[in-house]
Amino acid sequence: MSSNVKPQWRAVRTLVWVFVGSLCFGVIVVVALFYLSQQPYGCDWTGFGACPVTGLRPAKTLWDWLGLLGVYAIPLVLAVIGMTYHQREKAAEAERVAVGQLRAEEQAEVRRKQAEQQNAAERQRAAQHVALEHEIAADNQRDATLREYLDRMAELLLDKGLRRSAAGSDVRAVARARTLTALHILDGVRKGRLLRFLYEAELVAKKTSVVALGRADLAGAQLAGASLKDVSLNEADVSGADLSQANLAGADLPGTNLKEANLSWANLSWANLSLANLFRANLFRANVPWANLSGANLASASLEAANLAGTNLAQANMTGANLGGANLAQANLGGANLGGANLAGAILAGAILAGTDLVGADLSQANLEQANLAQANLAHANLSQANLTGAILAGTNLQGTIITAAQLATCKSVTDARLPGSQARLHSPAYAPTSAS
Repeated sequence: MSSNVKPQWRAVRTLVWVFVGSLCFGVIVVVALFYLSQQPYGCDWTGFGACPVTGLRPAKTLWDWLGLLGVYAIPLVLAVIGMTYHQREKAAEAERVAVGQLRAEEQAEVRRKQAEQQNAAERQRAAQHVALEHEIAADNQRDATLREYLDRMAELLLDKGLRRSAAGSDVRAVARARTLTALHILDGVRKGRLLRFLYEAELVAKKTSVVALGRADLAGAQLAGASLKDVSLNEADVSGADLSQANLAGADLPGTNLKEANLSWANLSWANLSLANLFRANLFRANVPWANLSGANLASASLEAANLAGTNLAQANMTGANLGGANLAQANLGGANLGGANLAGAILAGAILAGTDLVGADLSQANLEQANLAQANLAHANLSQANLTGAILAGTNLQGTIITAAQLATCKSVTDARLPGSQARLHSPAYAPTSAS
C-alpha cells in the first residue's frame, strides 16, 4: 500500500509547487504594475493612473496586453498543469503496475519454491516409504529363508543321517550348498543364529567338521559372546563380524578373513589363525596366548593390552599395529614386520625378534629382557627407558635409534651391531661406550 501512496504524493507535491510558483509570479506582476502606476510616466503606455486629455491614446497599453495575455495565458497554464498532472498520474500508474507485477512475480516465485520443497518432501517420504517396504519385504524374506533352512537341515539330520555321513557324501554336499546359499541372503543377526545352530548341532567342529564353511559369507555376523570353542571356519569371510567376548579357544581359522572384525575381549587361546587377514581388526584385551598367527596380516590392528604370550607371529605383517601394553612374552616375532608399530610398555621378555623389522617402532618402556633381537632392524626406533637386560642385539641395526650407552651395557651381546649415528659395526660383546646417547 505504501508503494501506491508515494507516487500519488509526489504528483500532488508537484502540483502544489506549480501553484505556489504561479501565485508568486502573479503577486510579483501585480506589485510591479502597482509600482508603475505610481510613476508620472505610467499613463502614457501602461494604461494606469490619470492621463491628461490630449485626444490621443496609445493603440495598446500594457493593461490591454495584460488583459490579452490573461485571456490566453490562464488556459495555457491550466493546460500545462493538467498535462503535468496527467503525466505524473500516468507515471505513477505505470510504477504501480510495475510494482504490482514485481510483487506478483515474487509471490509466484515463493509459491514455486514452496511447491518444489513440498514436492521434494513428498518424493523423499515416498522414497522412504518404498525403502521401508523393501526392507520389510527383504527382512521377511530373510526370516523365511532362515526358517526354511533350519527345516531342511533338520530333515538332513534326522532323516538323512547328516551327522554320521561320510566325507564327500551327497548329503554333506547338499548341506554345504544350502548353508552357503542361505548365508548369502541372511543379514548379520541371522548369520549369527545360523552359525550357532551349526555349532550346537556339532556340524562345524574342527575335529568332526561335517559342513565345511570355506569361503562362506559370514561377513558382519553378530556373534558377540558366542561360545564357538574349536569351531572350524577355515578360509571363511568373517570380515566386519562382531565376535567381542566370544570364546574361540582352539578355533581353526587359517586363511580366514577377519578384516575389521571386533574381537575385543575374545578368547583365542591356542587358535590357529595362520595367514588370516586381521587388517584393522579390534583385539583390544583379547586373550590370544599360544595361538598361531604366523604369516597373518595384522596391519593397523588394535592389540592394545592383548595377551599374546607364547604366540607364533613369525612373518606376520604388523605394520602400524597398536600393541601398547600387550603381553608378548616368549612370543615368536621372527621375521615379522613391525615397522611403525606401537609397542610402548609392551612385555617382550624372552621374545624372539630375530630378523624382525622394527623401523620407527615405539618400544619406549618396553620389557625386552632376554629378548633375541639378532639381525633385527631397529633403525629410528624408540627404545627410551626400555629394559634390555640380557637381550641379544648381535648384528642389529641401531642407526638413528633412541638408546643409551647404559642400556647397551646391559645387553648380553651387541656384536656387529650398527650403532646410532655411525656406519661402523661393533665387534666387542662387552661394549659400553660412555659417549653413546
